[in-house]
Amino acid sequence: MLIGGSATLPWTFLGSFLLNVWIGHSAGHRLDEIGVAAAIVIAAASALQAAVGGSVLRRIGRLPDASRQRSRTIGLSAALPDPLPDERDPVVGRPAGTGTS
Repeated sequence: MLIGGSATLPWTFLGSFLLNVWIGHSAGHRLDEIGVAAAIVIAAASALQAAVGGSVLRRIGRLPDASRQRSRTIGLSAALPDPLPDERDPVVGRPAGTGTS
């Protein structure tokens, strides 16, 4: 929700629905109306939670609307340097993250 904006809400619903149908089927080895209804309710609650949580975090944290800022965010993250460039790997003695052995 924070990265993709409100366009990700249907996918949040679908992912939660499929997961809960799968878990319900695995538990009872059958698929019935109650299991599907429960999966729909849980998926709707998951999408609502994502929508409310994203909206609140955007307002409180003054985060930009990700759907309008996606290219700017991706460009910024690609331009950021290594977070700890002076940290040395204690085993090898060279900067961390520069390879193995």
